[in-house]
Amino acid sequence: AALRLVPLQTVEISAATCEQNRVLLTDQHLREYPQAAAAYRLLRGKVQQDLRRNKWFSLAVSSPTPDDGKTTTVLNLALSIAREKQRTVCVLDLDMRNPTVFRYLGLGDVRSVGEYLAGDARPEDVLVQSSIPNLILAGASSPVDGASEMLASHRFEELIGYLHLRWPDVIVLDIEMPRMDG
Repeated sequence: AALRLVPLQTVEISAATCEQNRVLLTDQHLREYPQAAAAYRLLRGKVQQDLRRNKWFSLAVSSPTPDDGKTTTVLNLALSIAREKQRTVCVLDLDMRNPTVFRYLGLGDVRSVGEYLAGDARPEDVLVQSSIPNLILAGASSPVDGASEMLASHRFEELIGYLHLRWPDVIVLDIEMPRMDG
């Protein structure tokens, strides 16, 4: 069956909110923080090399504790890839106990990826085209109950498959490390 390409909702990323969260969205941000911009370009090159060499199309970024900079890294890496205009990058915020991607970008009224994983939405209902060309987003605005079970379901695999078919370039996952404290 052919993949039916449904247009996605477009959302406007807030430059002011990005600045507060150290997300290098605008050319001005890149000029104000040249060392950080250079570091993310270097990271982009290394990641893209590894993706090509290993024939991977996704990358997961996690951290052992909250506030380690995981979401900042995910967003700045994804923006660096999207800026090249050669690849589409999809960011999935799968840290559903503490979702921050939408908050860091100043996005509000977007359907939760949890709705898709629960079987209550289609992929195109929870995926959004950002105001940055080549940057697709999905996530949640508030915590989602049963996140671990949802991520272990066939719906998660189907979502990754859908993304890879529609945008076969790069998927960057912002994902929570499982708790080991019982």
